Amino acid sequence: MTETIAKKVIYACTKCGEAYVALQSRAFVKQAKSFRCRLCDDVVLRWIGDYDFSDWERALTRQHMNAHT
Repeated sequence: MTETIAKKVIYACTKCGEAYVALQSRAFVKQAKSFRCRLCDDVVLRWIGDYDFSDWERALTRQHMNAHT
């Protein structure tokens, strides 16, 4: 049995700066995929190859934390 190890990675939208956390793991099937920013709809990341990215969530940044205090 092959064990899949995932790690958290952070990417930011180059257009609006919104940060996201995703899980990176080895891809069993190479497929072209992308993730779009939920705020401005710009492409944050496009990928195809040995890794896949899933479970995208907004990253909690200092700016977000200060807005809620």
